[in-house]
Amino acid sequence: MNPPNLENIWNETLDKIKKQLNYPAFKTWFENTTPVDLNNNELTISVPNSFTKIY
Repeated sequence: MNPPNLENIWNETLDKIKKQLNYPAFKTWFENTTPVDLNNNELTISVPNSFTKIY
């Protein structure tokens, strides 16, 4: 079995998030995020700055 493609998983997730948020909110919180790792069904995402980081 091939490992999941993180970009594909994250892009599919972003498509679903886009449908739930208005454009300014999506742009602020999700536009420049990238997937980093998938471990135990937990996807780690990189954010461009501390403003967009959620703890």
